[in-house]
Amino acid sequence: MLLATGALITSAASLEFFFYVVLECLTEREGQRHCEAIWLSHRSTRSRIDMVLAAARLNHLEPGLLAKIEECAGHMKGISKLRNYYGHARFVRQEGSAMYEGFVLASEQETRAGADPVRTTIKVINSETIKELKDAVDRAERLYEQMLQTAHRLRAHTGAVHVELPALT
Repeated sequence: MLLATGALITSAASLEFFFYVVLECLTEREGQRHCEAIWLSHRSTRSRIDMVLAAARLNHLEPGLLAKIEECAGHMKGISKLRNYYGHARFVRQEGSAMYEGFVLASEQETRAGADPVRTTIKVINSETIKELKDAVDRAERLYEQMLQTAHRLRAHTGAVHVELPALT
């Protein structure tokens, strides 16, 4: 369970890096480095992705490229939500049972205005839970490839040759 959770957390972090790269391609110009300050001014993955999408829409990208960035963002939000659940869950074993439960007392979405900040969400840890994590890691891996290709297209489109990217495989 812990290995699967760790794989999901590291996969999501790798994906988040590509949204940083997208923002860098959209905002940085040779000799001007302010992307990091913009990125760090947002505290959550969701707000960072929303900010990257807004920047992409303002940059008049070709429709296919913008659609691909939006598609990747949609997939990332689902992966990020699951990562937040498992990454912030507390795992406990019920007394007299070998079964573990993961529960979250509050998450970013639950603490918004009008929501109950102490709502408990419980998932029993079993083979279905492990499959859910494995499937999310597999989706993240596929999304990584899409994001890499998209970042290369965006770098070429914006002329941001100073933005270093891993090679396409």
